[in-house]
Amino acid sequence: MKRCMTIVVLAVALAQQVFAQDQEESSDRAFLQYEIQKVDPWGPFALNLLLGLGIGSFVQGDITGGLLVAGGEVAGASSVVNDPEGAGGTMMVVGVGLLTAARIAGLVFPFTYANSFNEKLRRDLGIDVSIVPGDGVNVTFGIET
Repeated sequence: MKRCMTIVVLAVALAQQVFAQDQEESSDRAFLQYEIQKVDPWGPFALNLLLGLGIGSFVQGDITGGLLVAGGEVAGASSVVNDPEGAGGTMMVVGVGLLTAARIAGLVFPFTYANSFNEKLRRDLGIDVSIVPGDGVNVTFGIET
């Protein structure tokens, strides 16, 4: 009986070790997949800054953001160019305001889209990233199984 119990304990210990190793490999794969698929906002930010018209947002895959920025910039420029009152007219002021708002939105959208996309990716991969308050900031990583 004692020998049987020893074999059972050894089998359980071996199974736990194998399971822990599989879980570690699974977490490594999930983190690697996250690093490969995550979205970086800096390229789209630069394209929106330099080229405008929401091109960076379109490249990033944010169709809604790209359409909003492009539409705002086209409408703003159209209002400035087609101002019937000439320089300083109401349409020009509205157009400049719309152009400014669209450009600012074009600089913000890549970051909000990337944060949203990356959070969904972490959730889909089962990666739990949480910040634990303390004497500083401690970041803990875990894989949900």
